[in-house]
Amino acid sequence: ADSSVRKYIAKHGPGIHHIAFNVANVETAVARLKAMSVKLIDDTPRAGKEGSRVAFIHPSATQGILFELVEPARPEEE
Repeated sequence: ADSSVRKYIAKHGPGIHHIAFNVANVETAVARLKAMSVKLIDDTPRAGKEGSRVAFIHPSATQGILFELVEPARPEEE
């Protein structure tokens, strides 16, 4: 009930909240974007759902679209 997506829809109506990209290494992706002076919401990756690590690119850097970089959780080594 208090999710950011629900709040977005209540304010803006139905539509796309954000687009997520699967990346092999979110820290590397963030570093590359920083080197290109891309405005980020997350200067360092943070914990995402189900053990993933995520970082968001600021919509002002992407024509108003919120992009999420997602590094999926790695299976535990046995």
